[in-house]
Amino acid sequence: YLKNINSGIDNDFDTAVEYCENKGTQVYNAAECRHEENGASRSYSLGEGMSFEIIYNAYYFEESSDENEYSVCTMFTYNDHNFFFTGDLEKHGEEKMAAYYDGSTPEKTLPKVDLFKAGHHGSPTSSNNCLLEKIEPEICAVCCCAGNTEYTKNYNNVFPSQEFIDRISKYTDRVYVT
Repeated sequence: YLKNINSGIDNDFDTAVEYCENKGTQVYNAAECRHEENGASRSYSLGEGMSFEIIYNAYYFEESSDENEYSVCTMFTYNDHNFFFTGDLEKHGEEKMAAYYDGSTPEKTLPKVDLFKAGHHGSPTSSNNCLLEKIEPEICAVCCCAGNTEYTKNYNNVFPSQEFIDRISKYTDRVYVT
């Protein structure tokens, strides 16, 4: 957890973390949960055939003026099926992630995924080709208020954006939007 945003949600989170720490709970950030002491990627078992790992995000270590870039990114695996969640990560974070996962080693290779939860509600700045070409999603879920103009009157930026739809349609026609 790198920064202090003055939002109600962030303040509630900080209060909850402080409460837990005061009760003796050990608190870790995403970077600390990502690697074993020997530097290997850490996988967490969730039961028979199920696991998850925290996927590299440069903004676990770097500062950004965009709070969305701090999203914790996870890969859930069930047997041979992969489910990828990037939170609200946007273009700069995805570009850094794609550069990190260059395929040079198994550790630096993202698998093809059965389900990709689209980044940042299918915004124009999320789910970019640099990442999509690595994960080649079979199914994409977009969590948003489809077509709602609450955040913008600019129709091109209503979630999911047409830019996002144009990008994801190159990889799958199985796109589900809330």
